[in-house]
Amino acid sequence: MNLRAGPAPMPTVQALNRLRTLLTVWFTAVLALGVVILVASVSWVSQSPSGSDAYAEESGSAGQTLALILAGLGSLAVAGFAPLTWMLLGQLLNPANRALTAQESFLGAVAHDLRTPLATLSALITTAREDPETKDEALQRASRLIERSGDTVEDLLLRARLASGTLPVRPRAARLDQVVEAVIADLSPVDLEVEITDEGAASVRLEVDGHTVSLLAEPTVALLDPVLAERAVANLVANALRHGHRPGEPARIAVTVGLQEGRAVVTVADAGPGLRPPVGPAGLGLSVVRWVARAHDGALLLGAGPQPGTRIRLAFPVPAGQALC
Repeated sequence: MNLRAGPAPMPTVQALNRLRTLLTVWFTAVLALGVVILVASVSWVSQSPSGSDAYAEESGSAGQTLALILAGLGSLAVAGFAPLTWMLLGQLLNPANRALTAQESFLGAVAHDLRTPLATLSALITTAREDPETKDEALQRASRLIERSGDTVEDLLLRARLASGTLPVRPRAARLDQVVEAVIADLSPVDLEVEITDEGAASVRLEVDGHTVSLLAEPTVALLDPVLAERAVANLVANALRHGHRPGEPARIAVTVGLQEGRAVVTVADAGPGLRPPVGPAGLGLSVVRWVARAHDGALLLGAGPQPGTRIRLAFPVPAGQALC
């Protein structure tokens, strides 16, 4: 049995431009055909014999004039219709083009997130096999990389379920500050020492692999799914620890929770190199955060932080008339 390879896949932009061209040609050809049929019909009716010769001659002359006028107007309509159709189709197809381009960029980011730890894992296994003295350290690093790769796969599955609408989201009134405290507590191998300020906010400061993470959380109630919210906040903190510092320098991460402009907001700020254009949640972790925000009718806002740093805010809606207990 002979197997033939199918045609090579066409790039997204090229495929959409081709579709745009074909639709423009199709609609323009249909309009032109309609104009031709209309002009031909008027010309045929005007030449049909009816009544006296004088009336027929006068009618035929008027019909020919009408046919010429219709032909001229039809030509102008066809000439103007083609570029107008091209522009309108561009407006209709541009969102699809942007979505597909973003999808391709996202897949590239996911491939990078998976390829880098796997390549490092392979190198660590080789090192552990060839150098028994560094075996324990290499295996510990390999274990962390395996855990990180597992988190990446979980984020990928979570994003796919959120994007397809197959993951049930059940928002309820819950303490956002407690959700964030749980995320920060998971970073420490020992129990956290939480201080309560005079305003009633929880204050925490801890060291994570040489990096500093501080938390200032006011009691805040929000409408949220606690499991998804915890995952989103964990991604924000992990992203700040990974990218929110210059090479060779420790990260300084400040996490705050409180009400801002009628919404419950988690802010994660770092003192790293800051945002680089194009600004947007292109990575897998931030993409999951964006989908979690969308599922809660919330918002994900990226902006400049201190010196210059990055400040990312995740906002959740607040239940109407909700009072703290």
